[in-house]
Amino acid sequence: MTRLVGCLYGLAGLGSFVPFIVFILYGPPITLDMIGLPVLIWYAFPLLNSIVCFVIAYGFFTLRRWGRNVALTYNGFWLIVMILGVAYSRFIEKPAASWTMGATMFLIVVGGFLTGVILLCLAERVKTLMRN
Repeated sequence: MTRLVGCLYGLAGLGSFVPFIVFILYGPPITLDMIGLPVLIWYAFPLLNSIVCFVIAYGFFTLRRWGRNVALTYNGFWLIVMILGVAYSRFIEKPAASWTMGATMFLIVVGGFLTGVILLCLAERVKTLMRN
């Protein structure tokens, strides 16, 4: 099961690396006068996300304790971001459009995966397996 999770995080890392390559190849060139926080986030976030996913995949393949800890932190962060995003879009900001089936499926699939990996990491069997 840990190898399957490692494969899924490896695929997520590859999927996040693709936008970074597209931004570098086809995006506007970065000059010194346009470097700011939004540009750095736009270019660096997919790369950072890809690196973290590859680190988690490596940790799960080699059964390292830090891989489990990184996965717990990463998944917890994304669950919090998803919950805050839904709360902001539904309750704080006036909804511009109705709730869609795509948004529901995204929350079920991604939220379910993140929650499933958290529960897997908290299982005693996985804790003892990944204690190096």
